[in-house]
Amino acid sequence: MTNVRPARPDDLPALLSLYAQLGGDDVPFAPGAAEAALAALLAFPGATLLVAEHDGSVAGTVTVIVVPNLTHGAQPWAQLENMVVDATVRSAGVGHALMAEALRTAREAGCYKSSSRAVTNARTLTVSMRAKVHRRLRGLPSLLMGDIAPDGAARARHHRGSQPAGAGGEVPWQRLRR
Repeated sequence: MTNVRPARPDDLPALLSLYAQLGGDDVPFAPGAAEAALAALLAFPGATLLVAEHDGSVAGTVTVIVVPNLTHGAQPWAQLENMVVDATVRSAGVGHALMAEALRTAREAGCYKSSSRAVTNARTLTVSMRAKVHRRLRGLPSLLMGDIAPDGAARARHHRGSQPAGAGGEVPWQRLRR
């Protein structure tokens, strides 16, 4: 069973282990730097660091940043970052649970859209497809974005550079499973 909750300071070792699975960041921490960065992130206004516990252990994480906005009627938007699921529990619904909670967090904050950084592999894209937030795309997208409707539904768009992909680049509104 998977439970998604806000991260706590004592989650730091598990978070660092998960982030190591992302790869590409082998810069060592100065003593105390990771602890200070986590404390700052947990205190940062508009930031929510979520962790997914699967069978009692932290098995995934995603960061949700709500950004104030002067367009779209001053509705904020959300950036989803650093999502990773432990390799030993992939395909067990952990990514789906994280994505659903991240988008619920964005909806509750009044966000009109959410966006996430580049998908780095097909397995990561599968998480998005299972959450019914994003559709199957040919190739690896440079940016996935999802709009959040006032009724809580989500629609995804794929952008490669400035050109939408596919038929109009949009997916019809889809409800998230709760």
